[in-house]
Amino acid sequence: MIVKKDKKNGINILYVSKQKTDNEMDKLKNKLITNNLIKHFITEDTDVYTEDNKLLLKFRKNKLNL
Repeated sequence: MIVKKDKKNGINILYVSKQKTDNEMDKLKNKLITNNLIKHFITEDTDVYTEDNKLLLKFRKNKLNL
């Protein structure tokens, strides 16, 4: 769940809390994830942090040269 939203230098910053326990996530290993399990899609440059300010991921659109 998104706890807080912010924007810094044109980059969205999200702070999130867990929606599922570690045991629940273990049960999803090697399974196909469907859209109904996804609450939010990131489509813009975004940094995602835990509630205690640990970086989880950085998403940058159109930055990889393939």
